[in-house]
Amino acid sequence: MLSYVPEPKDLTFLDGGWAVGWGLWTGSFVTSPGGAPVHVRGTVLGVLKKLPDGSWKGFRGMGLLSRESVAGQVELTDTPPSKSLELTMPGKLRSFAA
Repeated sequence: MLSYVPEPKDLTFLDGGWAVGWGLWTGSFVTSPGGAPVHVRGTVLGVLKKLPDGSWKGFRGMGLLSRESVAGQVELTDTPPSKSLELTMPGKLRSFAA
């Protein structure tokens, strides 16, 4: 990943220590060393849970990549997603299972 720029649009706090947020994002990456950058845009939705110590932790997340943003830059397939995914964040690794 060369860049990731989140554009938060809304964060709603719910009863019981839950919050739901959504936004847009832009980013760029290369598919191989020395390759040309691919510029992408997408939408993200996240559910947060407030912990007893007052901090917030990501509970569920979902992101969609705009097909229009990658058309002509990378090969697109209609392969269904796997039942699990790993999301790498700076200094952290989260694993989610369907």
